[in-house]
Amino acid sequence: MRIGIFIANTDRNWGPGKLSFNTIKGFEQMGIDYVINDYGDYNFCICGDKFNRFFLKEKIENSVIGPCSLNIPSDNISAFSMYEKFLVASEWYMNNWKTYGVNNVDYWFGGIDTDIFMDNKSDTDSCFIYYKNRNREELKIVVDILNKLGIKFQILNYGSYSEQEFINVNNNSKFGIILSNTETQGFAIMESMSMNTPLFVLDKNIWQNKYDKATSVPYFSEECGMVVNESDTNFECVEYKFNEFMSKLDTYNPRQLIETKYNISMSIESLLEKLIK
Repeated sequence: MRIGIFIANTDRNWGPGKLSFNTIKGFEQMGIDYVINDYGDYNFCICGDKFNRFFLKEKIENSVIGPCSLNIPSDNISAFSMYEKFLVASEWYMNNWKTYGVNNVDYWFGGIDTDIFMDNKSDTDSCFIYYKNRNREELKIVVDILNKLGIKFQILNYGSYSEQEFINVNNNSKFGIILSNTETQGFAIMESMSMNTPLFVLDKNIWQNKYDKATSVPYFSEECGMVVNESDTNFECVEYKFNEFMSKLDTYNPRQLIETKYNISMSIESLLEKLIK
């Protein structure tokens, strides 16, 4: 069996690129024969550019159209009559697609590289704020609380750091604060979890003013930290929840969730089931 995987950019600092890179790494780890941007016995398209060039002009048999091929169903609604299965990166995004009348959609996660993103923390009391596409007033709430408590922090601005810088910041942080927009998967957030960084999340629940069951953390559990709903993002509520989070800090173990459910091999096993069925 040979799998054709259709990708574009494998930039490690970019979600679609990381999804491509980790999927290929999983194929190699599991000894799966594959070709890049060419047809196999089964085909998996990740990239929107490759979808438009290879899969939209005519139907390619034994193909699954994956995350990043279409942003929203209305981009090309006719495509859904061509292929039996589309994959998106999380359950909430799948449910969002279904509001457009699309039913041949399932969700699948890209695996997290637990060998690169390991638990190797220094003895520290500082933290980081992961800041991505949120308003400055929300950032000010977080900064004011940290300053009030005398907690040192640094801000990771999305798109302005390397992978090694991201690893170093996690290693030198006792916890992280997530101030991100909605995420279809949230690779960086899951990589922090893989490094066993407890996370305090100020969630974003409304997607493009159309869908109100979205989230910044599609893959999360109580062992990973605490989530504050978007409707509760005011100083008093955030401060109260943050103090509760800090009181439980030593009880969190987010790496366990990644190791047991969302590593690379589990991602590939899930993908093969969806490709071949």
